[in-house]
Amino acid sequence: MKLSDAELLANRAIQLERREEDLARIHKRVLAHRYKSITDFERGRKNNYHYYNFAPSEFVMVLSKKIKPDVRRKCRPRYFNPLVVAKWLRSGAYRLAEVNGALLKLDFAAFRVIRYRACLKKVVEVTEYVDEADLAGTEDD
Repeated sequence: MKLSDAELLANRAIQLERREEDLARIHKRVLAHRYKSITDFERGRKNNYHYYNFAPSEFVMVLSKKIKPDVRRKCRPRYFNPLVVAKWLRSGAYRLAEVNGALLKLDFAAFRVIRYRACLKKVVEVTEYVDEADLAGTEDD
């Protein structure tokens, strides 16, 4: 069936009129799917991420990231002995001190630091372990 030029123009005009509505509907559906995908991703991994905000003088442990060459060893996370938070840096890392007061030279990324759960809850002042003069030189680089 052959259409005249006027009918072809009329059909094209109708399609163009609906194009804005179709694009708006498609845009709304794409955004809804993106937000649903984000919430599904976060819900599926909510137990994998822990965001701690450690204050100075809290006891923490640091994950050892050393790779074990022996395949037979257990693949469990290994942690260093309890350390004391000396300072939080703007980069998100932590400056830590040993329990005897020795300030560690390295900064530790936040994902490597976890809360130390002791049988008895005790909060200590950082100045009991670290001199104020030692902390003064630990500005963010």
